[in-house]
Amino acid sequence: MPNLNDELHHSGWNTCSSCFGDITKVRDKLILPSVISSRVYVVDVRTDRRAPRIHKVVEPEEVHKKCNSRYLHTPHCLGSGEIMISTLGDPAGNSKGSFVLLDGETFEVKGNWEVEGNATPFGYDFWYQPRHNVMISSEMGAPKIFTKGFNIEDVEA
Repeated sequence: MPNLNDELHHSGWNTCSSCFGDITKVRDKLILPSVISSRVYVVDVRTDRRAPRIHKVVEPEEVHKKCNSRYLHTPHCLGSGEIMISTLGDPAGNSKGSFVLLDGETFEVKGNWEVEGNATPFGYDFWYQPRHNVMISSEMGAPKIFTKGFNIEDVEA
């Protein structure tokens, strides 16, 4: 990736199994959130499959401003066509389990998925089963602790 601290951890498609059967949806973009920088790269894999190229970059300032979130982790598409990305923290590196929504066509930041004030204390990965109206998420820790490397004082009882 072209910027420092663009640690790509998990990736996803702009269209996934929750859009199954919708012939208007095409799986032609990779969604690549960066854990440390909080940038989101949207990569075009359709135009030239042998030379994927960056279609759009969502800058961290937009995520911070609209969602008060940072440390983006796992993307999944929703049946609505939107893209949801789990987060690990707020802009200061404190723990905050939130979910950022992107428009599935323009890849603009729409806001948070959760109701304001209802972010979980910690965030990490998630998966959902829309047919059963169930979502399961896991948690990790405060980014300001794990982004600096291991320190035994952070895990003392």
